[in-house]
Amino acid sequence: MWLFRRLLRGCRTGLLMPKEASTISVLEGLSDLARPEDSAHLPWASQPLLRAVCPKAGAKLDGNNLKVRVWVYVRRLLFEMIAYPPLRDVMKAIVPAAPVRKTAALPALKDPEFVSHMPTDGVGPDYAFSLAGLMKSQV
Repeated sequence: MWLFRRLLRGCRTGLLMPKEASTISVLEGLSDLARPEDSAHLPWASQPLLRAVCPKAGAKLDGNNLKVRVWVYVRRLLFEMIAYPPLRDVMKAIVPAAPVRKTAALPALKDPEFVSHMPTDGVGPDYAFSLAGLMKSQV
């Protein structure tokens, strides 16, 4: 398994020549989001927002060209930070692993009806909210 930080270092030193100009900014964004800086004012800063995996089995060597596939696993919080520039670069480069499905259409709900099964023989209105009233309504 390759670390994407090594791929980034190879691109920066000239050992690897990226085919697309955006490759370096995408790798930098992955590095930034996978290992955020420790910051006291951000409660999530000590936890990575994503995990990127570059398995060697997913790479193809064709002559002098190395094609690397990177699997990216994200945390839910990441989607709330979509205006962050490194995240935009990463999200533009990601393609879905499976086709995106449409949201299922749910049938319209009827108006809710609330029915009270509380006895009305000589009990006050506060009885429904007492412990005995709540227990009795569960039967």
